[in-house]
Amino acid sequence: MRGLKPPRLPRYAKDFLREEDFRKMQNLCARSTFRRARNAAWLWLLWSTGWREGELAGLKLSDLGWNASTIRVIGKGAKETRVPFTQPSQRAVYRYFKRA
Repeated sequence: MRGLKPPRLPRYAKDFLREEDFRKMQNLCARSTFRRARNAAWLWLLWSTGWREGELAGLKLSDLGWNASTIRVIGKGAKETRVPFTQPSQRAVYRYFKRA
């Protein structure tokens, strides 16, 4: 038994957040306060980019490419990528900045 390797278990993909659930979460973030505007911006960025929370937490203002509609992301292993910056995400981030 010492020389045997354990069997490989299959890896299952995680379920995506349904659009209906995303809308419910957005409705909880009515953008009337700074905190709610921030939460709405985070939700839009997480939803539209598929980022990990840690990648979003490291986001800097200089990473936002407003003209090119891309965001520079430093991911696992210090790997740099550019992801699309959708119009709804841009609006949510802009509303957040206006509250700051």
